[in-house]
Amino acid sequence: MRRAVVISLLLGICGCAGTAPVMKEAQELTIDLRRPTIAIAPGSEYTRVADGVSITISPTEFADATLVRRSMLEKSSFFIVNDLVTWEITDTPVIVHDPLNLEFTIQIQNNLDHVLRFVETVVAVSIDGKPYPAHGVEDLQRTILVPNQGWEGMVTGPERGYMPDDCNIVFSIYDVVTEVDEANNPTKRTNFEWIFTYNTVAEQRVVEVKRYEQKMTRAQAAAFAQGSNVFRP
Repeated sequence: MRRAVVISLLLGICGCAGTAPVMKEAQELTIDLRRPTIAIAPGSEYTRVADGVSITISPTEFADATLVRRSMLEKSSFFIVNDLVTWEITDTPVIVHDPLNLEFTIQIQNNLDHVLRFVETVVAVSIDGKPYPAHGVEDLQRTILVPNQGWEGMVTGPERGYMPDDCNIVFSIYDVVTEVDEANNPTKRTNFEWIFTYNTVAEQRVVEVKRYEQKMTRAQAAAFAQGSNVFRP
């Protein structure tokens, strides 16, 4: 009886202590990357002013984010205490560049003497002459600016995975009503256009692959495998 109690206590202690990860020797890995950049094209400007309307387009710059590609292998065991099983885990770093889509901040200033409406305004994004959908245009189309009022919003372009490594991006805003008659009917519409260059630069990074064992339930392991820092291709 005493021996059984001692064994039970030891199993309980091992089960609790085993919940902390047991680290193994890490390995270095060299990975190849293509770092994206976006900038206004030579001869173009971020701010365009025409017919009493000022519009500035600013692309979101890309930043590195490190995630992990996690593999988990359940080790076989003769007995399981508190539903805890041992998992062999490997975390391989994956470096991604945020945002995954092109993003453009739009700033508009109404310097006209009448109300500026964008209900019929069209926003277009093309890459090397191929049109891509723009998202978030509805916010602009709902906007009404009184004289001397400004507005700021964001439009999202295509996902970079569908783009060439190096290309030209044309961002266009069509049919901004800049003149109206006495009945407030449009008599003049103005178009705005910006050209950006998008490039990717090849580089290498050395990362550390972590290997460890950890005890957890199968439910905990399922949640751990889908953690917030886990890469999802």
